[in-house]
Amino acid sequence: MARATSRQVLIRLFFASTVGLVLLLAVTIWRQLHPAWGPYQVAYAKLLARTTGQRPPWFTPLEVKQIHLPQLGRTDRCTTCHLGVDNPKMADAPQPFRTHPDYLIHPVEAFGCTVCHGGQGMAVTKQDAHGFVKHWERPLLPKPLLAASCASCHEAQAHLTTPPAPLTLTPSPILSPPGGEERGEGVGLAGTERLVRGKQLFDRLGCIGCHAVRGWGGPISTDLATVAYKPLDEFDFRYVRGPHTAVAWNLEHFKEPQRVNPGDPANHVPPTPMPNYQFTEEEATDLTALVFSYWREEVPSKYRVAAAPLTPDPSPSLPLPSGERDGVRERGRAVFQKYGCVGCHGIEGRGGMKNYNASTGGEVPPLTYVAQGLTNDQLKALIREGRYPTKADPRGPTPPLWMPTWKDKLSPEELDDVVEYLVSLYPSEMTLAAGGS
Repeated sequence: MARATSRQVLIRLFFASTVGLVLLLAVTIWRQLHPAWGPYQVAYAKLLARTTGQRPPWFTPLEVKQIHLPQLGRTDRCTTCHLGVDNPKMADAPQPFRTHPDYLIHPVEAFGCTVCHGGQGMAVTKQDAHGFVKHWERPLLPKPLLAASCASCHEAQAHLTTPPAPLTLTPSPILSPPGGEERGEGVGLAGTERLVRGKQLFDRLGCIGCHAVRGWGGPISTDLATVAYKPLDEFDFRYVRGPHTAVAWNLEHFKEPQRVNPGDPANHVPPTPMPNYQFTEEEATDLTALVFSYWREEVPSKYRVAAAPLTPDPSPSLPLPSGERDGVRERGRAVFQKYGCVGCHGIEGRGGMKNYNASTGGEVPPLTYVAQGLTNDQLKALIREGRYPTKADPRGPTPPLWMPTWKDKLSPEELDDVVEYLVSLYPSEMTLAAGGS
């Protein structure tokens, strides 16, 4: 056969590229006419017709539906598939067509979706929209954790930028249906029971002693307001068995802290000092929701709910008549709990918390015998100034737990009260024996 000339080669290449472009154009047109979300809109139109007793449409026009909310800095296209969110007739429909349970309180045209649920609002495919894709750091929140988003607007949650207080969440007049409670009346917000349980557990275990929340609390470990959505490359997922998300890391860390954060002693990185409290799945979920609630979506003031006035609890620094030492000790016990001392020193100061490579037997020492070795003034000085533990192995890692300085946090009255409480921990029978010697 005669060899093709250069002109013939060019002609063939031209026709081949033309066919390729036509095919590419055809595929593009077909994809535009048959988007991934199209079957949802067709199915919804048929379901709606069936529900209302109408004849199914012979043709369903397809369109991307979006809610533009510049005041919230987002555009959400979730209703492209979730078409029945504000239609009460869809209350029993399958997902993604079901009515949102709070569509009257949180109208979708005012709030959108992602401000509460997370996810990638601009996306229109399921995986992308739910945010479980690389480099998207705020995927869809699991249903058990949705209460965490309430705190962005319902600011009646007691902030830990001030000393801990009871957590309550209240509805807003702009969020409440007709006949709802008015702003600031202290009515608990339905659906946030998980946050309340998590906060009670947080306070009881003294977590604030090590973990600050927006700057208030102990400086030993991470500020919990930064944990929920810190960049994923700052998490160590090597020991996480579930998906590599912030939710999974926190859940597993609450259940098995030493497995998830074993440290690297060879490189002078101790394991996490957080005790393994043997949390149940429910307790770990409560605490994870609480941690995620400490991160706040930036929303305009008109969305925010003013804090309800709380019934003041008796302050641990209220004056008592002279001679009522039991009252002073109870105030001191309240201070001990309020500032999270129990988190390291244990309930009633019994100690036992692990402190890797500390010379005190690898544990935080108990406080039951401080009255034996320190005067009240020495105790006050130690609490004010703090102290670092001595290493058991000078070549090993620095013990992760230390006594922070509390001079800028405790009032003089609180300091007096907590010292009186610590002195009272000395076993009474030994005190009697010492007095009789």
